[in-house]
Amino acid sequence: MVVILLLMIAAGMVGLMFYFAIMTDSLLGGCDLATNASTITKVAEIIKAKKGNFYDLGSARGDFLLKLIKKAPSINYYGLDNSWFRIWISRLKALILGRNITFLQKNIFDANLSSADFVYIYLPRELMPGLQTRLQKELKPGAVVLTNRVSFPDWKPKESHNLSNSEKLFMYVKE
Repeated sequence: MVVILLLMIAAGMVGLMFYFAIMTDSLLGGCDLATNASTITKVAEIIKAKKGNFYDLGSARGDFLLKLIKKAPSINYYGLDNSWFRIWISRLKALILGRNITFLQKNIFDANLSSADFVYIYLPRELMPGLQTRLQKELKPGAVVLTNRVSFPDWKPKESHNLSNSEKLFMYVKE
């Protein structure tokens, strides 16, 4: 009886620590923007028949890539986020689900993206000018950049797709 009580207390303490870690990450780590199902389906349609390296900048807890890899499994996926906690959660989910995705704790402005064939961005608008400059310098010709809801200030999209719930997907190709 005492052992069961101690195990219940320990489990409760672990649960509380996990809860506080999530709350602290949410309060201090910025926003997590969830990509909806129609956008995931459209991104999969765009990349499905291709091979290469796909980078999700600001991957949060990895849900977008964990769903996308099921629809387009022939690509190498990389999720970048600045939060060690979100990367840890992403790696744990990928391990449990048996998905081969590399999640890296990196600042998106410092990470090497020269091998990227595809880049996905669903981040606040104020980051777009800096990312535009960075991607223009670093991406190889022919790399595809997909942005959700926000566009680059000076690039003209090759395609745009109006999706459900006011989501709009912009597709750019680096020349």
